[in-house]
Amino acid sequence: MKPFRLSVITLLLAETAVLAAFFWQGESQQIVIRAHFAALEPALQANAASQNLLPSDLRRRADGCVSPSEAGFFGIKRTEPDYEQQLECQQQILYGDFFGPTYSWQLVRYWLELPYWMLLAGLATLAATYGTVFGVQLARDKG
Repeated sequence: MKPFRLSVITLLLAETAVLAAFFWQGESQQIVIRAHFAALEPALQANAASQNLLPSDLRRRADGCVSPSEAGFFGIKRTEPDYEQQLECQQQILYGDFFGPTYSWQLVRYWLELPYWMLLAGLATLAATYGTVFGVQLARDKG
């Protein structure tokens, strides 16, 4: 088999293996999680800058987002915080409308890592294939 064909077949197999491993290991979900957490601090900074406040001021404001609601259990009234409303209130105060665009940018940035690593894997595969073919031909010529 010619070296070029061998290298192309090996390259395609390696690229397929990298892509399959990426999705099999759940990396696509990890990208979404990483992008979410990477977007939090820039969104907080942008929201604070737009309001001419420090991020610590926004955090203090967000700590006041406790909205109690009454819940009855066998006629006993007690006050419980509604955690979904509290979380929504905190996110609105902390990040405003800046989280969505920041998250989208981080998501694109992290998704671009996949083609980058696949390109590096492809180049490494080509180098290994041609190195092996060259080594075999060199050994055959010397022998």
